[in-house]
Amino acid sequence: MRVAGLALLALLAACASAMDAGSATVAAQPWEREPFTRTSQIEIDGDRVGYLVEYEPTPSGTSVERALPVGSYRIQARDFEDVGFISPRGEVRRYAGGGSVSLGYWSLEEGLIVFFGGGRRARLMLLETARPPPASAPDAGKAPEAEPASESADAGSSGTR
Repeated sequence: MRVAGLALLALLAACASAMDAGSATVAAQPWEREPFTRTSQIEIDGDRVGYLVEYEPTPSGTSVERALPVGSYRIQARDFEDVGFISPRGEVRRYAGGGSVSLGYWSLEEGLIVFFGGGRRARLMLLETARPPPASAPDAGKAPEAEPASESADAGSSGTR
């Protein structure tokens, strides 16, 4: 058990250093993720296998530090841990042994099938964004403010599925 825990810690450290990310924290919630990214759930033959984070262009005049360039995709496991990435040119890479190993150049769907090991059809389902929870620490002494009824009604009906 201890050996598995140490191996997991080493793997997490390797993933973080391979991406030059400042933190190995798993960002499971949309508001914890890097700005100007879009996250989709990956299904292979109907089974959820992980998540795909797409790096979108930033607005002009915006300076954002990122782990990967625009047009890249970060591949994450079901627990939102980074397990690989896809370059803007379509090279699929898996994190392994403190670096990454190329699995070749593929279209997005084919690359995901190769990465996750088989299947016939990959499907991406865009995750809806969510509002961050209200900050409770700074306002611990204040009573919570009531949210206007019109916002509450709009929050649950995005109209997209």
